[in-house]
Amino acid sequence: MSKHTPRPWHLEPSPKGGYNIRDTFNNYPAIARVYDVGEVGEAEANARLIVAAPELLAELQTIIDGWTNVAAHVRPLTEWEAERLEWAKVTVADTESETVK
Repeated sequence: MSKHTPRPWHLEPSPKGGYNIRDTFNNYPAIARVYDVGEVGEAEANARLIVAAPELLAELQTIIDGWTNVAAHVRPLTEWEAERLEWAKVTVADTESETVK
């Protein structure tokens, strides 16, 4: 599976309503489009969440690397920490999966 479009992403209002999610180079077509179909402000909030996705993914990977290092070199993880680490790894793996859930 291909990697996602490199970050950063930004949003811009669409002339047809809603928002376009674009990469740094404003390539066409947009990475995604979010339409106004719900509550006032909902489309913009959804678009902002999508725009943040690459940064959130990168930060989650940093957290995974940090806790993996702690487990390997500092101390055993607590059950709670180990469960969260596993959840984070599964979440990142899902972004690389060829199967859409």
